[in-house]
Amino acid sequence: MRYLIILIALALASCGLGPEVTTHFETVQEARSKGAFERGWLPPMLPESARNITETNDLDVNMGTGSFQFSASDYASFVSLLIPASPEVAHRDWSAHTAKGFHVFTYAAQDTRWTLALHPRGEGLYAVDARR
Repeated sequence: MRYLIILIALALASCGLGPEVTTHFETVQEARSKGAFERGWLPPMLPESARNITETNDLDVNMGTGSFQFSASDYASFVSLLIPASPEVAHRDWSAHTAKGFHVFTYAAQDTRWTLALHPRGEGLYAVDARR
């Protein structure tokens, strides 16, 4: 996986595109079919109803951000898979969103940590730190 990321970064650098890559998927099924979850940038626990998924990743520092929408009826089951973020993280990094009704959570798998801001009406934002 690390070698694949390095090869992609080198290919992009040689094309003059820089290390930041933005990708959009209409549905979680499309993201899955294009291998987005295997690359490790998208939160692996996204609900099946996730749609309008955008990810922007900085390959130089292995960090990324993204946004998505999901069915509001999936909110409770979605957040049950996550850990509430510490008040410091929620306030320091996500206060503009918590003021709008978003709740901040974390999820970790292997060497990757996602911080997600989720709104009960079915909106989500995330940041990923994929340092390996």
